[in-house]
Amino acid sequence: IGKGRIVRQGAGVALLSFGTRLGEALAAAEKLQAFGLNPTVADARFLKPLDEELVARLASTHDVLITLGGASVGDHDLVQSALQPHGFRLDFWKIAMRPGKPLIFGHLGETPMLGLPGNPVSTFVCAILFVRSAIAAMLGTTIEQPLHKAKLERGLPQNDARQDYIRARTIMRDRMLCVEPFAVQDSSMLSVFAAAGALIVRPPRAAALAAGEMADVLLLGL
Repeated sequence: IGKGRIVRQGAGVALLSFGTRLGEALAAAEKLQAFGLNPTVADARFLKPLDEELVARLASTHDVLITLGGASVGDHDLVQSALQPHGFRLDFWKIAMRPGKPLIFGHLGETPMLGLPGNPVSTFVCAILFVRSAIAAMLGTTIEQPLHKAKLERGLPQNDARQDYIRARTIMRDRMLCVEPFAVQDSSMLSVFAAAGALIVRPPRAAALAAGEMADVLLLGL
């Protein structure tokens, strides 16, 4: 108990899995390989007790540390409480977005650290929006994530104070891109995210949209 392990040895980027997130970490490593990266994957298993030697070694030998699992809001967040006694400094925590609010960014020693949320859909959305851009910046380049216009198959209510990334099915009708938002948007529903072809981007306080109106979408899988 309390001892982690290196599952895949790489360099530059370290993916540190807590709890049951090892499969997601290995899948993320495969995706990063497509960008020419060779990430390390480590399975910490437990936040309490924390494998201090493993975490310190990852932070000191990599350019960025990304944790999967354990990050949440309020008292449910376990990552910060586990890492703070070991030199973690918080830069920001909680983003006005849905899903993905519990995102953490800070430094462990001198190494930048991104803490991805515990819910799997939140993890994937944050990876698309933040991890890809952060790694591109570290490589001295940028990554384009353009928004496209699509016709709504179903109306959307007025948005609240958070920026929304609504999972939606994509459909081509008469050579026009259309999107149908899924009725269930729970961030634990990985099957819904897997079936989605796009994220409908809704700014804070955005007005209601009726079926047939155009919306901004971020296409997935590009």
